[in-house]
Amino acid sequence: MNVNISKEKTKVKTLTIEERLKNFTEIVKGYDESEAINEAKRCLNCKDPRCVLGCPAHNNIPMFIKQFIEGDIEGSYNTIQLTSNLSSICSRVCDQSRQCEGACIRNKTGEPVAIGLIERYISDYNMAKISKNAAETQYFDKKVAIVGSGPAGISCALKLSEYGYNVTIFEANDKIGGLLYNGIPRFRLPNDVLNLKLDELKKENIEIKTNSIFGFDFDVRSLKKAGYSAIFIGVGAQASKYMGIPGEDCDNLITSSDFLNAVSYGYDVNIGKKVIVVGGGNAAIDAARTAIRLNGVENVKIVYRRTKEDMPASISEIEDAINEGIELYVLTNPKEIVSKNGEINIICTKMEQTEVGSDGRRKVKAIENSDFSLNANTLIYAIGNSNDEYIQYVKEIEVDKYNKIKVDSQYQQCKDPMIFAGGDVVTGPATVVEAMVSGIKAANSIHKFLNKE
Repeated sequence: MNVNISKEKTKVKTLTIEERLKNFTEIVKGYDESEAINEAKRCLNCKDPRCVLGCPAHNNIPMFIKQFIEGDIEGSYNTIQLTSNLSSICSRVCDQSRQCEGACIRNKTGEPVAIGLIERYISDYNMAKISKNAAETQYFDKKVAIVGSGPAGISCALKLSEYGYNVTIFEANDKIGGLLYNGIPRFRLPNDVLNLKLDELKKENIEIKTNSIFGFDFDVRSLKKAGYSAIFIGVGAQASKYMGIPGEDCDNLITSSDFLNAVSYGYDVNIGKKVIVVGGGNAAIDAARTAIRLNGVENVKIVYRRTKEDMPASISEIEDAINEGIELYVLTNPKEIVSKNGEINIICTKMEQTEVGSDGRRKVKAIENSDFSLNANTLIYAIGNSNDEYIQYVKEIEVDKYNKIKVDSQYQQCKDPMIFAGGDVVTGPATVVEAMVSGIKAANSIHKFLNKE
């Protein structure tokens, strides 16, 4: 095959800054066929593919790229599906620069292969052709309950359906998708892409029950009584964290989870002209970039207590936020909120770096007499989430000191052997791909458990 020796990625079409700020249209347009093939030919098909190790799902990247170049686009998609059943989504929302592309050998002499964009083209092409009819499957006369319809629950349900189990998904909200629907803006994950994936759940052996709250409308005991042979808990980390500083009870403060959820549901969100977002993760970046697109918003600032390099958000998303006019205040930490006449003043302290911590990042401490004030109409907290308190009262499971469900790391299995768990409720807030991987792993373990393998 011909090899593209270019040191630079094949350029991808994107909306201009002016275009993207007017609406929530997807920013990155993706490759067309010729662009995807041209970029795929930059892959060196390494004997020791570091990209596979860099991918949390361990997708066989060299194989699916090779198949794609050879014209077997269906086979390349099937190769991806062996390890990832949310590829049309992950190819859009994964931080490839820190994962597969970050590990690509081409980084030594230029830009890495655009693995995410190639995967996106392959997935979109094949998703559009997938039949809505259920494949011929030998069904098991056993029922499995999936609690939560986020990426962990969806991936687990799809895998179990593929095995032939009768699956019921219980979702607390009136729409399925969890974080994929109410936590990721449409300019990153369009509705048509998400809905096409969610439509896969409309199979004859998958039932969906919305407005069903775990611990209120049903519990583990009632599921067992209803004849479910196994249960997967993937409810995510739903409780927002607060800083514990004076003034947090003001009316002008909202969490990123509530804010993004309100926007995704189409509610009339009035946050004034000036907005400040506290945090450095993807939720903070998503909240800030969503806010700047709302009518009436003129200025958005992100406040983060560490450096830009320490921000856990996707590198490309951070740069997009800056390009869209969002101001970044790093090494800055709020210490008090003062609310008056519909506005708030956030009293902040400048921070400085100290020694390197166990996470590899340098710690920070406050600089004496460095306080200053930032003014806004709305303050959005995006400093993390934790599990709801009710999790600790589910007697069939065990939780750690952070209220995260304890599981066997190999099988995702809980104290009660018929209960499995995955996603953020186990790991704490993590990535979509990590949640997906845990859901697939749990489905494989449930299959072995129910068949005593």
